[in-house]
Amino acid sequence: MVHTKKIISVLLVFTMLAGCIGLSVNAADDLLLPDYTMSKSQWDQYWNTVEGDNTQIALTPGADATELNLNWHSERKAAVPMVKIADNENMDNAKVFLGYSTLADNDQQTNRVTVTGLEENTKYYYSYSLGKGNWSEPNFYITRSTDSFKALLVGDIQCSALDDGTGYKDATNWNTTLNTALKKYPDTSFIISCGDQTQTGASAIEWAATLSPKAMRNLPMATTIGNHDHKGTTYQHYVNNPNSQLVSTSKTGTPYWFRYGDVLFVVFNTTNANVFESHALAERAIMANPDAKWRVAIFHHDLYGTGHHAIDNDNYMLQGVYSAIMDKFEFDLAFDGHEHYYGRSYNMLNNEKVDLDYTAKKVTDPDGTLYITTASASGKNRVYDEPYHHSWINYSYMSPELIYCEVEFTQSTFNLKTYTVEGDKLIDEYTIEKTDFTYSAVDATETLLSTDALNRVLKHFMGDYYVIFEVFDKAVRAIWNAIASIIK
Repeated sequence: MVHTKKIISVLLVFTMLAGCIGLSVNAADDLLLPDYTMSKSQWDQYWNTVEGDNTQIALTPGADATELNLNWHSERKAAVPMVKIADNENMDNAKVFLGYSTLADNDQQTNRVTVTGLEENTKYYYSYSLGKGNWSEPNFYITRSTDSFKALLVGDIQCSALDDGTGYKDATNWNTTLNTALKKYPDTSFIISCGDQTQTGASAIEWAATLSPKAMRNLPMATTIGNHDHKGTTYQHYVNNPNSQLVSTSKTGTPYWFRYGDVLFVVFNTTNANVFESHALAERAIMANPDAKWRVAIFHHDLYGTGHHAIDNDNYMLQGVYSAIMDKFEFDLAFDGHEHYYGRSYNMLNNEKVDLDYTAKKVTDPDGTLYITTASASGKNRVYDEPYHHSWINYSYMSPELIYCEVEFTQSTFNLKTYTVEGDKLIDEYTIEKTDFTYSAVDATETLLSTDALNRVLKHFMGDYYVIFEVFDKAVRAIWNAIASIIK
């Protein structure tokens, strides 16, 4: 009898442990994104419900991981935008957040709300309304740990309605890229889009196509302004970016920054000719986050890109200015697009390749900035007769295939993996390990003119004659410093 009781006791313990393990697995599974992949017929059926609908809600990262920004279009109405959020699908004990509206195109308005107080590793449900009634059906949003996280990195979604009037082709490819990436990495925290969300920058139909994938209701997307976005003014109506500049000389929208765990993301507008705004943005973001362990720049134009854009005169000007900003503020990484041709640079400092051992595809505490140029997420990739061989490119992949990058930040590493959608080919991987998380102090009295940005630009365009300017510049600076010391 005693022996039988011992056996029963042991079985009970194992049963309880199995139950606990089962609950743990179920809880973990509940924090993974579902499989969004569709057959062509399923996608076509779904497309019929969203085609041309620019009122679909969009999610944007908040100022940090405890916040979530939401925005959607509606007809113009004198009512307060509202979002309620709860940790259950029945929306019991939901908390309500109020927002504001601004006028948009086509007699519509943009409604923006920020949700705060979110906790890590929680599946939330949200619903939105304009006014007190007519709440939408609940949809989910999952928060994750910020100690280690993944983001989907893409560029040039560029949905176009010019060919078919709807953007169907590009939306289909974008949906395929997105769903494939999320099936492989269902623990992705958010999307980074390096500009050119639409083709014309002036079409509500094109924005409807870009926002059409189902996953866009559950996953925030951090965007930047590309040259195609800059062709029109619609970009500013389809985003709810955190920490954005209140005033900008750009007609398209304002740059911004956000933080996720120990990583600071600074999102620049390289279509804006007023580069002093970009310097001020970097300075303000970094001074507000002096303890960030990683600094990541996001912009559209490929400063050290893979194709013909990288050697345009316009791009050389941007390269001179923005590389000086990257160097001054010691950015670790820069994500960009524009080229429709994937590539990864060497670490660059002072407009030159940093001398490192790149053969192992892993570096530790490197100087300079690593630039990653994304391919087109809708497959609009450029394929030249021969690949370019720019001196700053460490690796490139020229192909018409759909391509995406998954980037991961841990406590001490940045990990990049780049895949093709068809065939799931790993075409590139790279790791940066950091043991030193210190940065130089920022002097708030210095402006862009305190950098050598102008010198870098002139050095390219003046060629051998640059030495004349260099001598003149050094003389002027010496005289200025002498006068300043006398005044002091």
